[in-house]
Amino acid sequence: MRTNRRNTNNKNENITYLLPYIDVMKRNQAKKSPTITINKYNTSRVLTPRHRLKIATWNVRAGFQIGSREIIVRELYRYGISITALSELRLIGSGSMRARVPNSDDYMVLCYCGVEKRMEGVSYAVDRTISQSLTAFQPISSRLAILSLYGTINRHIIAVYAPTEVSSDESKDELYIKLQEVLDTLPRKDLILIAGDLNAQVGSNRPDWEDVHGNYGIGNMDGNGLRLLSFAAANELIIGNRLFRHPRKLHLWTFIRLKRPCPKSTTSKRRDWSKLANPTVQQCFQMQSREGMHGCNLSNNTTKSTVMDLRQKSGIGDTMRQCKLTNTTRYRQLNKEIRIRLKNERNAYWSEIAQELEDAAHRREYRSLYTTLRRLRGKLKRTSDSIKKADGNFVLSNNERLNRCKEYYQNLYNHPAPGGNPANSPFLHDSTEPIKEDEPSIAEITSAIKQLKSGKAAGPDEIVAEALKAGGKPLIDRRHSLLRMIWQSDSIPGACKQAVIIPLFKKGHNQECKNYRGISLLSIVGKVFMKVIQQRLQSRHEQLAREKQAGFRLWRGCCNQVFTLRQLLEERFRCGKRLVTVFIDFAAAFDNVHRPALWRSLVTEGVPDKIVHLLQQLYEGTKSC
Repeated sequence: MRTNRRNTNNKNENITYLLPYIDVMKRNQAKKSPTITINKYNTSRVLTPRHRLKIATWNVRAGFQIGSREIIVRELYRYGISITALSELRLIGSGSMRARVPNSDDYMVLCYCGVEKRMEGVSYAVDRTISQSLTAFQPISSRLAILSLYGTINRHIIAVYAPTEVSSDESKDELYIKLQEVLDTLPRKDLILIAGDLNAQVGSNRPDWEDVHGNYGIGNMDGNGLRLLSFAAANELIIGNRLFRHPRKLHLWTFIRLKRPCPKSTTSKRRDWSKLANPTVQQCFQMQSREGMHGCNLSNNTTKSTVMDLRQKSGIGDTMRQCKLTNTTRYRQLNKEIRIRLKNERNAYWSEIAQELEDAAHRREYRSLYTTLRRLRGKLKRTSDSIKKADGNFVLSNNERLNRCKEYYQNLYNHPAPGGNPANSPFLHDSTEPIKEDEPSIAEITSAIKQLKSGKAAGPDEIVAEALKAGGKPLIDRRHSLLRMIWQSDSIPGACKQAVIIPLFKKGHNQECKNYRGISLLSIVGKVFMKVIQQRLQSRHEQLAREKQAGFRLWRGCCNQVFTLRQLLEERFRCGKRLVTVFIDFAAAFDNVHRPALWRSLVTEGVPDKIVHLLQQLYEGTKSC
């Protein structure tokens, strides 16, 4: 649907077409910061990692005169610019409009914001294709605005027009304070660009700002340049136009990109808990914990670098180009020499990788080992954005996708009880030592914390095992007090009953929910409590278990069972006898445990009523998200 509006006001006489499904806010003060929703119900995901975008900035000085906007979009269209952050467009109010490209049926979308005095103003010019991915335009002030785009990776472009060097410090501070507030509100997992005319010269003094800009600085740093460098360093940003040499020094585009080394266009939000293995870091962590409680790539670019090193040091590249036309024999000799050196370097690279894997295996750092193997394998099982409903139709929105996952896991975990009542087994009277049912001791809690596996994801409380291990005595004492309260009150805190479900793709079609294995991320503190109970039950279970039973027993892992099965196969084959092997695979076995039967089984095994009741409390009223 196309909406045509006419405005008799001379200041807006050039606005003839409006975007479909846009609520245009005309003549609103930028300080009100309205959010203009674009294509709310008709967003097309055209932005993918393979979609190439040309993003530019341009200080146009003025854009309110008749015909000026057409000239702007004509030049942008001629250079094939996808998105442009415009400064000093000097339009009144805030809103969006279409600007036709002269002598063409194409158009560009202008999202603008300004003030009544036709001063300052920031805007965006977006081509027709990319405009299908626009989700929102939020004018903050006449010097600041946000444009959001929808895609496989969401993008947010912040347009900035900074005061000049001769402006007052108050106006400069006000801009950077607002810019920091805007940056803090945007999700860091998205791709964020800060583009515009920042009126700053960062200079060429790189030794003091290695992490902020590259080797191609120009001139001397001024006051605005120091503000920009400090802001970029504080937010882990990098000035993009200092990473490459400009063909012409006339055009000094200024933009900042968040998180430059961004593999797969995502940023990691996880803390590096492995640093707690450092004794110095661990000691500082324990001191801060005690004070707080008192108050409360592997890279495979070796071959490329080797070729560049060979060409730079020995001049083989230049010699080869000369000999290719004049001396064929010499050319072949040099070409053979390069192939031999590349082969040796490739062998050295893989030898280094193999040694790294062997060292990780000897140190039992299996996480690092398998991470390296998966990275070398290069094949990742990815989830699908398009999943099917129970009736076979595809979901059409994020809400439908979440509802489908919720429906699937509700049916999986809340299954009906099996028919009939299992017979009650008689109580096993034996001479084994009874299970303790007194309060957990500090020694038990310390042992349980040590047995927690490192490198595991945290639950809803975001507490990881590394933090508990490195916390020392202060954290152990606090955990001991908490578990004593739980034991005395026979009540489990709600945080220990919550879980975050992470679907991991197994095999088959990635559009079927049944082909995803749901992993529940539980509270690490709750795991400590369950570990204490497990230690008490494990000793009695070992005494009552049959010798042939292998599941969940110490030194009875899969490798031991494979060895036993292989020995049987070899002996039966040597004797010429048949061997019948039966494999039974229960579908979602751990998700379909009949809990009432489990409680009766625990009582039959002689588990005290106190522990059985605590386990019942732990599983009743559980919630997942």
